[in-house]
Amino acid sequence: MNEKKKIIDMLANGKIDANQAEELLRAISSKRKSSRMTEKRKFVFEIMEQDSEKKIVHIELPVTLLHAGLKFIPKEAVINAKIGSSAFDISSINWDDILSQAAGGDVGDLLYMEINNDDKHPIILHIYIK
Repeated sequence: MNEKKKIIDMLANGKIDANQAEELLRAISSKRKSSRMTEKRKFVFEIMEQDSEKKIVHIELPVTLLHAGLKFIPKEAVINAKIGSSAFDISSINWDDILSQAAGGDVGDLLYMEINNDDKHPIILHIYIK
């Protein structure tokens, strides 16, 4: 039985009054809207050349999947990325901070970092929520 039907049944059986039913219906409606907004938000991880903004890596994940995925990476894991002649330790990013910002419901930049690259233009690491 769905939530709306349960509320209507409780009202019909006199377990709640009309005001309580209205409040409950508003609460489930607001919960669904919030859930849909979270589902639509995307976590974006990009690595690109600074001057050309040519994307080397572009990953988009639903914010909810990011939370689940990071649980499988041990806190002590070292994840190195090599871009041109530059190496970068991705595990040095404060992922707990990133997650708490992503959970806030906002969109926008979470991290924007320049990585020097001896071979070419500087590389940009850009993490944001859209």
